[in-house]
This record gives sequence, structure tokens and C-alpha cells, in this order.
Amino acid sequence: MRVVYRDDRTMELILDGPRVVTVKMDDKLLRQIDSLWPKLGFKSRSEFIRYAVSVVVKMANRRIKIEDLLNT
Repeated sequence: MRVVYRDDRTMELILDGPRVVTVKMDDKLLRQIDSLWPKLGFKSRSEFIRYAVSVVVKMANRRIKIEDLLNT
């Protein structure tokens, strides 16, 4: 943790660890997510979304590696 002073009256507390990311999505997708996450055993919507994003990142990294191999 660290403190950054912006001016005489403003400071920002920088915490190590997870960061907050704001995501906007349409109502239909949000309803689908809300019906899925409990059925799949996730503890929260946020946990489900974090997992889904990590899966897509892993898939993208694998695809890039395969494409690099094919292009060499």
C-alpha cells in the first residue's frame, strides 16, 4: 500500500491486489449471466465474470502461440 499526494488537500491510497474494473453490458446478457452463475456453482456474479475472462485470455494466448508456430 502506498499514498500518493495529489495536492495539499487530495491524496490517493494505492492498494496492492485486485483492481476494480467497470463493465457495461446489455440487460439480456446480464440476465443470462445471472441465471448461469449460481447453477454453475460460482459464489457471485463477479467470480463468474472473472473466470469467464480468464478462460478467454487463456484461449487467446494459446491461439497466438499456435499461430506463431504456423507462421514460422
